[in-house]
Amino acid sequence: AFLPTNSVFSAYLADLGYSNIDAWLTVADEEVVKQMLLYHLLGSEFLMADLATGYIKTLSNNADNFPMDIFINSASGVLINGLNTGIIEGDIEASNGTIHKINGVLQPQNIGNLLSNNPDFSELIATASLAQGDIIATLSTPNTSYTMMAPNNGAFNQFYSSRTDIANVGDMVTVFGVDVLQDIMDFHIILGSVRSGEFATQSYNTRLAGASQSLNTSGGNLSITDGQGRQAFFFFKDITASNGTVHIISNVLLAP
Repeated sequence: AFLPTNSVFSAYLADLGYSNIDAWLTVADEEVVKQMLLYHLLGSEFLMADLATGYIKTLSNNADNFPMDIFINSASGVLINGLNTGIIEGDIEASNGTIHKINGVLQPQNIGNLLSNNPDFSELIATASLAQGDIIATLSTPNTSYTMMAPNNGAFNQFYSSRTDIANVGDMVTVFGVDVLQDIMDFHIILGSVRSGEFATQSYNTRLAGASQSLNTSGGNLSITDGQGRQAFFFFKDITASNGTVHIISNVLLAP
């Protein structure tokens, strides 16, 4: 369990404009509060030594009833969901698990958050920021469900190495332009939340109007064929956000 101290929680309530927890609970949505509290609990026991960089399921469910993930960055200490919340005292043993005292109150993360908090998506975030639209804001929309096929930095580097005209994000703007770059970003987003076990060998509509990704599930392996006949494979599946699902893939997808 990641547990904020009384003083940390009191500061959180003060930032929201409430003098105490009773005042907050009179206006807060009960289900939202429940899921926020459950978001501090992991699905199994993790000691400090077990908290490696990556995504971990919590006991909090999103609207589709799937357990939401937190992002752990253990590169320097242990940070949770970005740079602001860390463990101030770890491995406090209880009869039924382990407590880690933290210096912040955790909130369920949307897709935009889960990508932005992870430095292994820095190339994707940089590309999205240079495209014509604000794709990270789109992926942070609370009442719309998406599936994000997210190439990590390794996938971007593989894409760069396959081209003679593109070596970095800046070159992508030069070669494609901000409008086509936006199309490429939109092509990575499937409308609705689709879990890995729900995929069939068929086409799935993307946020880019009239363009679809072709999924193949043969042999139990998932692969994507993009709009130009190129393939990408799944590195990591079913990272769950408050507004959908992220699958980490092995290549940058190009639109038709």
